[in-house]
Amino acid sequence: MRDDEKRVIVVLVLAVLASAVACVTGPTQVDPAAQRALFDLSAFVEYQAERFGGTPIRKRVRINEVDETRTIDTVDWATELAPFTQANINKPAFLDSYVADSTRADDGGLTIRYAAVDSSLKVQRLRIECSGDCDYGKVRAIEIYTHFESVIAEAEQRLSWKPGGYEVYSRQHTLFADPHELFLSGAPLN
Repeated sequence: MRDDEKRVIVVLVLAVLASAVACVTGPTQVDPAAQRALFDLSAFVEYQAERFGGTPIRKRVRINEVDETRTIDTVDWATELAPFTQANINKPAFLDSYVADSTRADDGGLTIRYAAVDSSLKVQRLRIECSGDCDYGKVRAIEIYTHFESVIAEAEQRLSWKPGGYEVYSRQHTLFADPHELFLSGAPLN
């Protein structure tokens, strides 16, 4: 064998060994912040529930045409904000299901918009407006639109949250029944 052929064989053997070693490396540490690719509504609701803990609420409920407003002294804020938790899109299965768009305002505020790429997804649109970066203490507004449709039923929901309270509007229509509308609003009494 010539020296050139020996060098080629040595290089090939080293390349094979290097690729074999590379395939056996251990798990890579992933930064948790990098994994949070979508805004985490569940964590945001937890933050708000702790923040409002023990704060009474002025709550309004309207079902079709019947309207009622009350002040409630003992409030489970996690339950109160559950519709927002149910609209959480921060799940690994949804990473490729939403297109994100963001804009930064002159005042440094950030608005992030998520739009579903598939009309069969329940959460169709999510908009978060923040002062500065979107950590949970700087959220100025959240708006969510959900939609579900089947052969026998259709439901849509519009949710909005601001530091002064929340609103939920739901409309449901099922085959052979009148449409059903629900409006909820709640404001912490500080």
